[in-house]
Amino acid sequence: MTCLTPRFPAMVALLAAATLTAAPALAGEIRVTVTNDQPNGGFTLAPIWLAVQDGSFSAFTPGLSASSQITTLAQFGNTAPLSAQFEAANAGVDTTLKSGQSLPQFLPGQSNSTTIDVTNPTLDRYLSFAGMVVPSNDFFLGNATPLALFNADGSFKGPMTISIYGSNIWDSGTEAQSLTTGLTFIAGQTPGSGTQISGGTITSLFSEPTASDFLGGIIGKTTAAGYTISDVPTSGDLLATITISSVPEPGSLVLLGLGVAGMFGARRLRRPRPTGNVVTDPTFFIR
Repeated sequence: MTCLTPRFPAMVALLAAATLTAAPALAGEIRVTVTNDQPNGGFTLAPIWLAVQDGSFSAFTPGLSASSQITTLAQFGNTAPLSAQFEAANAGVDTTLKSGQSLPQFLPGQSNSTTIDVTNPTLDRYLSFAGMVVPSNDFFLGNATPLALFNADGSFKGPMTISIYGSNIWDSGTEAQSLTTGLTFIAGQTPGSGTQISGGTITSLFSEPTASDFLGGIIGKTTAAGYTISDVPTSGDLLATITISSVPEPGSLVLLGLGVAGMFGARRLRRPRPTGNVVTDPTFFIR
């Protein structure tokens, strides 16, 4: 008969309880995955800027003129000025997620992840994101109103999935739509070389009557990545997905704790056990 020391069950219970108690503290570390859901021959996503913040920073405001930072992002796919503006505001922590492939932009079907360490999730509770939609003169995706990731007590609200559709594409209003000049990442065209607009405003792309015709005109053009555009998004098409989860998952912590407890118990056996047998924004779909 196998015997355990009298204190072993109590130790297992204490260790499991400690593991469960520790889980919320680790919920400040989150994993963010960006996926381009366009079909082969579809649009590309430039690197995506991600920020976890205290809610005081807004990257842009629909109906108002785009800042120079959003202009640079929407016309060139460059997130560096927006990142510098955010860091100067001291509103939280940010990063830019690239595809992880030979080209930094996310080609159709590509996906990549990053881990963000949120040191104080009771304060830095909100997510902001932005990135250029390629090819275009000045289209981008992003959320004007920060999205809550954590509850007031710092506990993670997820896991969650943000589904971004064609109806969520923004037009920064900073460069005139042109099929012959200034399309970013189209072979033979120079980004930002089109007619610049002063005093333009940020609007939802598909609220513009010319949107569908303009997008249709991009079909047949060759991208800098070497493929030909054969599919363009409509307002109802899924453009991209952002998924957010805690690291590690709380369930994994419990299993880890119980595993450690089991190893501890094995060392306390008197003899071996027998072997057994997804506001003012266009609405994102968040789940």
